Amino acid sequence: MDETVAAVVTQPKLSVNMAEAKKERLVVLGCGYLGRAVVEQALECGYSVTALTRNEEKAEALKVDFGVNTVVADLAGDEWHRKIDPKGASIVLCVSSGGGGVDGYRHAYLGGAQSIVRWLQSGGKGKQIVYTGSTSVYPQTGGEWVDESTKVSGSTPLNETLCVTE
Repeated sequence: MDETVAAVVTQPKLSVNMAEAKKERLVVLGCGYLGRAVVEQALECGYSVTALTRNEEKAEALKVDFGVNTVVADLAGDEWHRKIDPKGASIVLCVSSGGGGVDGYRHAYLGGAQSIVRWLQSGGKGKQIVYTGSTSVYPQTGGEWVDESTKVSGSTPLNETLCVTE
């Protein structure tokens, strides 16, 4: 496991009141290494979890390993909207581009975010949304500290797409 993945997966476990957690619903949109870790921890805390992934193998693994309700669909499309009810759910968006260069990012990140807006407008409000973003938003590559106040300079089509999405 590379250091980045290990840092995410080995973070301290969530700590919640189990009685409250059993009433909570979590929708995880994107089930790569980060989404899978979120699903696992949420289930350990007693959440009811629904996971969306475009990958049938990942969906099957989530069903087999955790018994999770899964939906296989393209986040940027609308076909999944009627399969997942957003009302009252906490939503974690941790999509990846899945390859395909700038077009893949534009489709997954921007198209996915636009689809989520349509979903929430037509289906009701979620409780909260957590957006994990991408490390490719800022062009700094020399180990500099970046945060919301950091200027996005030297833009590329990739980080422009991600900035528009955020």
